[in-house]
Amino acid sequence: SLVRDVLARAQTLLAEAHARAGAGGFGAALRLARDALRDDPAAAARASAAYDALVVDEFQDTSRVQVDLLRLLWERDPRSRAPGAMPVYGDFRPRGLLVVGDRKQSIYAFRGADVGVFVTTCVELAGERARAALELAPGAVPVPARATADFFALRENYRANAGLIEFVNAFSREALVGGDDLSEARYAEAVESLLPAPTTRRPSGPCVFWVRPPGEPEDTTRLDDATLATSYIAAALERRDARLRPRDFAILAQSNEMLDASAFALSRVGIPHVVAGRGFFAAREVQDVLALLRWIDRPDDRAALLAVLRGPFAALSDRTLIGLTEPHRGLATDLERWDLLERRGLVEDADRDALERIRVVLRALRRAAPRLGPGRTLREAVRELELEQTLLLQPRGVQRIANVRKLLRIADEETSIRALLDRVARAEERAREPEAATFSEDDDAVRLLTIHGSKGLAFRVVLVPELRGTPVRATSSTLGIDLRASPAWLATKVVDDRGEPVATPSIEQLTERERARVRADRRRLMYVAVTRAREELVFVGGMKKVSRTEPSFGAVLASLGTGALEIREMAVKRS
Repeated sequence: SLVRDVLARAQTLLAEAHARAGAGGFGAALRLARDALRDDPAAAARASAAYDALVVDEFQDTSRVQVDLLRLLWERDPRSRAPGAMPVYGDFRPRGLLVVGDRKQSIYAFRGADVGVFVTTCVELAGERARAALELAPGAVPVPARATADFFALRENYRANAGLIEFVNAFSREALVGGDDLSEARYAEAVESLLPAPTTRRPSGPCVFWVRPPGEPEDTTRLDDATLATSYIAAALERRDARLRPRDFAILAQSNEMLDASAFALSRVGIPHVVAGRGFFAAREVQDVLALLRWIDRPDDRAALLAVLRGPFAALSDRTLIGLTEPHRGLATDLERWDLLERRGLVEDADRDALERIRVVLRALRRAAPRLGPGRTLREAVRELELEQTLLLQPRGVQRIANVRKLLRIADEETSIRALLDRVARAEERAREPEAATFSEDDDAVRLLTIHGSKGLAFRVVLVPELRGTPVRATSSTLGIDLRASPAWLATKVVDDRGEPVATPSIEQLTERERARVRADRRRLMYVAVTRAREELVFVGGMKKVSRTEPSFGAVLASLGTGALEIREMAVKRS
């Protein structure tokens, strides 16, 4: 009760703030729609009566609020419900609802999707049959007294060849493991393994490969992986009998750094490529330039100043940045007096010229900005701080410079820095909802995209680098809330006698639960990656040893053994 009271109060205050500002995002729109139908059963009845059928696709990526909307739109008798109450569990209309989803592909937890909602709703609709099919433990999910819907498993795969389907099933058995939490749903092979479609052909040779350096196992960097992937693509393009074009290849990355490394490696050998999955304003160089404007607009914005000092405008070292901080306050925002700071001795000699230059330029820009406007202000910064010369030395340098110049043209259209920043904020809000990447068939180029961006797409040849993965870390917080727990509970850190925060058992328990959910998300992300290929799946990279406790492609490959794929050794050309 306390947790929900705290949340309700916080939500009310946030809604009031949004109302005063005349602002609201996609999540707020969903909540308003849900609340309207919940609080007015007659309105819910009218909305429900307008539809004879309701189809919900990609149901594994829905949030709790979206499922609330589904229940309100398809409840059996809305007018019999009290205002403000949610429908009774399992009380759906007897026909007209079709829900389609695959819990193994639930990968959008960061935007509110909850795979636990998927399995709970399956059982709420189809009852015991769904619980048993999904191999949920008895009591894990309430089973309604009567089922409203049937439960069907769609197992035939029309995308991949038979060899790939066999590998995906073996991969799933090793990767999709977990505990009893609904977010860690175990792989139910009887209903979730894939079957080749009747028209699917079996390949004449191997279709799953592991490309790695020769000799003793070694840990490869992202650039090494990109170089190996490029070598594989180049060799395949040279084989005329394969009839492959650059557009037939896709590199699926887990990080933006991997996308940059892949673009750099492909550029070095002249293989055309196109990068998808990132909006213009999310580009690193665009964010660096915008950080300068944000600081000019608000000189007390420490995060913006830190981005300017650490980015390509100044490239100060971490030690120097620490030297520019004040105890208990953080980064000093007045660079005019940096040489009086208590920690100034940490400023490295190699950084002093760059620090002096950025200090002088920032002072001049701040004074001139109201007169120059955003476009001319940025042009002065780019010229004085030689930004283009710096970007040209980085991977994808030409593209980075083109992005900066595009931003300058956009800035010319606005009359003030605040107007430009507001325009950027609106564009970023629109781009926040991730979409599957799209490509033009006219682009005969290797596709570079994140695994999240590959959802719903397929490619003849898929290359998967970054096999080692990274340790799972939960977000550190002084306050945490777990609504999935029963009952829901609130956890917080406490402060010791010195004023330092101390993690409590409740925070540690919440942190471990969050780690488990992140691990489960990663396992499902790996499943999405290996199911994007139609003809060939290529794992790329080397590793000395891999943790079996942290989910990674390397850990699964180590468990499967070399009998499940063909090893191809290629030298890493480092220069």
